[in-house]
Order: sequence, then structure tokens, then C-alpha cells
Amino acid sequence: MADIPAQLVTSILSTSGVLAGVDRNSFEKMLQHPDVKMVTYKKGHYIYRHGDAAENCWIVLKGRLVTETLSLRKPFHESCLQVGEITGLMGVLDPGAKWPVSLVTDNKSELIEIPGRVIREAEGNLWPVMAANVARIMMYHLIDCRSQMDR
Repeated sequence: MADIPAQLVTSILSTSGVLAGVDRNSFEKMLQHPDVKMVTYKKGHYIYRHGDAAENCWIVLKGRLVTETLSLRKPFHESCLQVGEITGLMGVLDPGAKWPVSLVTDNKSELIEIPGRVIREAEGNLWPVMAANVARIMMYHLIDCRSQMDR
């Protein structure tokens, strides 16, 4: 993969809750894996479609992504992802599972595409720390949902 500027690596590691605490060297080494690539898509490109097998995740470098659902009331939901945010974690956490939504670019977008297996097989603390962060984030969301149900 092409080199990513050090400033961008620092920004991604400092702003992403999923990558909080990940060792910079582990992250940079993962980015150098030959299967990790930087991709640019035009508006309207489907990154993945509902029902496709989840195998990858993406780090947003530029652009805006929109999710499409099968709902007739509101079929499009904006995903306002900021630079450094990760989408498609199901490709890491549950490889082979079917995407429940489609993800489409809403304008020209640049992403880092990372096969889930590259993260799971990475040296260093990348995978264990990411998994712990996702578990923590999900726990907080579940607690929040539960408290809303109790109202």
C-alpha cells in the first residue's frame, strides 16, 4: 500500500475510539500489508451491498458515506463518518456474515480498505486492543439502550 503521511496516522490513532491504545508500530505495520489498499470511489459507488459477505473494513480518509436499508419509510440513512473513523467492523468481528445494509459513497471518497483477516493476524497489540475497544463501546451502547427502555 502507498505510504500514509505520519500526520494522518497520528490523527487516525488519536481520534478513533476503536483504535484507542493501539501501538503505532503495529498499526503502521498493518498498513504496509500488501492486501491493504487505498481506494478512491466516485459518488454512487457501492462499497458493499445488503446480503454480501463481510470480509473487509475501511478507514475513512475523505468523503461521505450513506447507508441504504430495506425500510420503505426511510430507505437512506446518512452516515456522517469523519476522517479516521472505521466502518465495516463486521468484516473483522464476524467474517462471512451478511451485511444488513448497503453502504454507498455520497461524493468522491477515499478509504483505506483492510481485509479483516489482516487485522486478526496482525502482530503486536492491534487486534486484542481493537476487540476490547469494540466490546467496551458495544457495552456502553447496550447499557444506554437498556436505560432508554426502562424509561
